[in-house]
Amino acid sequence: MLRGNERETCQSIVLLLQDSDLYSLFQTVTNKKIYASSNEEAVAAILDYSASIEELLSRKKVKRDVLFDYLHQKGERLSTATDKETLILHIKSLCNKGKMKIPAKQHIIPGNATSLNQERTSCAAPCPSAVKIQITNERLSQEFVTWFYPMLNAQRSNKSAYDWKPDHFTPDCFLECSNGVDTVERHIGGLVTHDKFMEMVCRDNVIFNVNSTPTGHRACINEYGMAKVAACGTVHRYITESQSTLVGIFEQLFGLIRDPD
Repeated sequence: MLRGNERETCQSIVLLLQDSDLYSLFQTVTNKKIYASSNEEAVAAILDYSASIEELLSRKKVKRDVLFDYLHQKGERLSTATDKETLILHIKSLCNKGKMKIPAKQHIIPGNATSLNQERTSCAAPCPSAVKIQITNERLSQEFVTWFYPMLNAQRSNKSAYDWKPDHFTPDCFLECSNGVDTVERHIGGLVTHDKFMEMVCRDNVIFNVNSTPTGHRACINEYGMAKVAACGTVHRYITESQSTLVGIFEQLFGLIRDPD
C-alpha cells in the first residue's frame, strides 16, 4: 500500500489517465478481484494494492507521456527525449526530498482529464527514514559515475591503470543506443556490451563528460538491493590530449546488481 507523499504523488499521476487506461490499470493491479463503482474507488484501490511507487509507475498503462506531462506541470524541465525509467527515478527522487507540489483539491471528470482547482507546495519535512534512503541513493549514484566514466574514458590509452573488463557486465545484460526517438542499436551480452563501449571510446573517439554534480545523476535502490542509476552529461569528440569538440548530450540508465563476492 502506498502512503504519505508517494501516495499523493501517484494519485495525482493516476488521475491524469484516460478512463479506459485507468480502468485497465485498476483491473491489472487488483487482479480483477475488486469491484469499483466509480473512478474514485478505482483510484483508491490502485493505490492500496500497489507495493511501491516504482511498481505502479512502471505499469504499461502509465505511459511515459503521462509522467512527462506531470513533471512539466510541477515545473520540472527535462529533455523531451527522457525515457520512462529516468522519469520514474526523477519523480521518486522528488518524493523523497519532499519537494513535490501536491494538488490540494481534485475532482474527477468522467471521460476527461482531471481539473485541479487549487495547488499548493507541500511543506512537510521528509521523515528520517526517507532522508536516509535519499542519502544512500545519492551516494550510490555519485560513487558510480565517478568510477564508471573515468574508467571508460581512460580506455583510449593502452596504458590505462583502470581495470575495464567484460566481467563488469552480467552475461545476459543488454545495451540499447537511442537517438531519443527510436532505438538505433541493441547489443545483447556482457562481452558485446563491453566491446561496444570500447568501440565508442577507442574507434569513434567519444568522451563521456558526465555531470558529477547532484543534478546530473540519481539512483533508486529497491528492497532486493538492485539499483538503477541515471546519469547525464555532454559528449565530446577527442582530437588531442588538450583539444576536443562538443558533439551533443547524453542520458544513460544503468541497472546494477550487488556482487555477492
